[in-house]
Amino acid sequence: LDSGSIADCGIQSFTISKDSFTCDDLGSNLVQMTLTDIFGDTSSCQANVLVEDKLAPSLVCQDITVYLDAIGEGNISINDVVVSSSDNCGIDSIHVSDTAFTCNDVGVKIITVTAADASDNVGQCLIQATVIDTIAPQAVCQDVTVTLDSTGHITVDSNIVDDISFDACGIAFYQLDVTSFSCTDLGTHPVVMTVFDQWGNLESCAANITVLYPDFVYAKWLGIIDSDWFNDQNWENGCIPQSDDRVLIPDGSPNNPMIAGGEHVEIGTIEVELGAELAVEGTLTIETSIPNSLPNSGINILDGGQLISPE
Repeated sequence: LDSGSIADCGIQSFTISKDSFTCDDLGSNLVQMTLTDIFGDTSSCQANVLVEDKLAPSLVCQDITVYLDAIGEGNISINDVVVSSSDNCGIDSIHVSDTAFTCNDVGVKIITVTAADASDNVGQCLIQATVIDTIAPQAVCQDVTVTLDSTGHITVDSNIVDDISFDACGIAFYQLDVTSFSCTDLGTHPVVMTVFDQWGNLESCAANITVLYPDFVYAKWLGIIDSDWFNDQNWENGCIPQSDDRVLIPDGSPNNPMIAGGEHVEIGTIEVELGAELAVEGTLTIETSIPNSLPNSGINILDGGQLISPE
């Protein structure tokens, strides 16, 4: 504090009112200095002592893994990432640069943790926040009915089975375990749809797909295998006629059809071209009408056979 004090006969001593300072003394402090000469005479003066803190806080931090919840959000707190903190005059605040995470943050993010004291000294540490989505999608299925196309086939896309499945971070794709159906698949079939998100999480649901017979103009006989009416390979598109179908038996087939004894066939109507023949040993039921009169229809009712048709 002394700035050139003198005494005529020499200075005996200097004393100051305060020579030790702590964090409580930060700022300007008024201190008195007293000079004593060799004869015991004294003189005093005052000066301001400015106490400053220049030491930054110390931080020890740790990396963290953040798991997103069902709505695609995750949060962290200071206690999650700060292992310890200290400062000679006490920490005034600690701030974490990112504490809230969403689906857009999946992956590794560098987070800054900053500690400040009352003198605006700051200490920092960097951590890695690994954001992970482990929540499976919500797979929701619905039963559907499909009709085979004119070729007797259909390919089913998962979007007709899906009933608004959901994933907070977005659905990547859907997968059906069975997608193709033909005439051999008429009726109801259980299927499983699996929903995947972009991080490989998945969930499955079950549904029923009911396959209906196609609405053909004609169910056409080919007869390329044998005469068996119930062999699907003998029919165009592999579809054996159903009760509402119009049936065409063309001339020139390798084999004419036959309804064997004990077999029962029910169709909508039938046309047998000139030169072709349908042999009936079992029962043939025609729901509407035969285009031409029975004697010239090409339908041959054998012993034991029966034709049931409108009058």
